[in-house]
Amino acid sequence: MLAYLHVRFLSFLTRLIPWFLLPLITGGLAFILFHIIRYRRKVVFANLARALPEEVHNHHNVAWTCYLNLAAVTLETFKGYSSSIEEIRNHCSIENPELVQDQVDQGESVLIAANHFGNFEYVALTIPGEINVPTIGIWKPFKNKRISNFIHENRVKGGMTLIPQKGAIGALTQIGKTGPHVSFFLADQSPSNEEKAHWVNFLGVDTAFIPGVEVVARKLDIPVVYAAMRRTKPGYYRIRYHLLTDAPYHLPEEEITRRYAAMIEEDIRSAPGDWLWTHKRWKKSRPALEPVLNN
Repeated sequence: MLAYLHVRFLSFLTRLIPWFLLPLITGGLAFILFHIIRYRRKVVFANLARALPEEVHNHHNVAWTCYLNLAAVTLETFKGYSSSIEEIRNHCSIENPELVQDQVDQGESVLIAANHFGNFEYVALTIPGEINVPTIGIWKPFKNKRISNFIHENRVKGGMTLIPQKGAIGALTQIGKTGPHVSFFLADQSPSNEEKAHWVNFLGVDTAFIPGVEVVARKLDIPVVYAAMRRTKPGYYRIRYHLLTDAPYHLPEEEITRRYAAMIEEDIRSAPGDWLWTHKRWKKSRPALEPVLNN
């Protein structure tokens, strides 16, 4: 109950703050997270040492930028809970929505793969407004039911339907039989099962990826589009779509995952501080009997 009240209080508090003031508060919150609370600092620097060893001289700057990004996304997300979808979409736009809409107009379902880069919450709120078919997002409900219901209510206000991660592939297969739809995945976190994971070279590290993007794309044989997000200025974002494949069934096994990982890596190298380095991304080890391949 206490955690739920904290969430509602923060949502109420940010409701009182004008949008233009959020970037001014971001630095203060980042300072608290980085220097005072020291939120996951060891995880961040361990991740940077593993993934960007050639930039060791710049790790502190990247880490600080990561906390600035984390603070901005946190404030913007809570602000979004009390804002209209029109306000949110004023802060996040899609540069080339026709790439997905053209596929849908041809009767194709589409899988959109994104990642925890920039304000990933706004990606899910923005995309459905540019598509005239159902948009289905995969999510993992929170253990706290009050918080879970509150988050769910706000994540669907943009028009996206959320289905639980457990059983999602079967649910999407059934939905795909009813007509074109767009499914939305964030799959750049560490998978729960390393034996079912797809292992790719990501940022120079042998990395386990959640296989859901590739599994669903192959099962439904639908195009896969990557949604790249950029912060254009404090509090404002632009999404650009990139086609990963329009014929997944004809690609070699795990090739979609490799392309997806390559796009995420490109984003990270262009603006390393905008990714969530606070995730324990490399806590899994490849099963001993599985060979390491050069991707």
